[in-house]
Amino acid sequence: MVVILVSIVLMVALTLYIKFSKTGQAMRAVAQDREAAALQGIGVDSTFTLCMAISSALAGAAGALLAPLFFVNPFLGMHAVLKALIVVVIGGLGSIPGAIAGGLLLGFVESFGNTFLGDVTEILGFVIVMIVLLFRPQGLFGHG
Repeated sequence: MVVILVSIVLMVALTLYIKFSKTGQAMRAVAQDREAAALQGIGVDSTFTLCMAISSALAGAAGALLAPLFFVNPFLGMHAVLKALIVVVIGGLGSIPGAIAGGLLLGFVESFGNTFLGDVTEILGFVIVMIVLLFRPQGLFGHG
């Protein structure tokens, strides 16, 4: 329960920060067009540094949340990164609500797949990615 609550708090905080703070808006501006953001007076290098710091903090939080649930070993991150890639592609690159929806969809499909199909659930994520990319290449919540 703690993992779920902390994850929800982090997702809501990140969404609110990116949408409503000045630095969050600067991040979105730099992501869309670096040169135009620089012409508006946004420090592009410091914005990149802040994005890296936030993403590193979130990766550290994810590792801390995963550690009590799984046997900790040097390769623990590979499984999480693979799932994260699937979730982001399903939801749409750059869309936080899309990542949430993609994660819920993947979890739902893998839970039911594990119940009814057994050990083939690892393949289901890739099947969903292929279907989403075939019919909606920008992802479920992506713009394009």
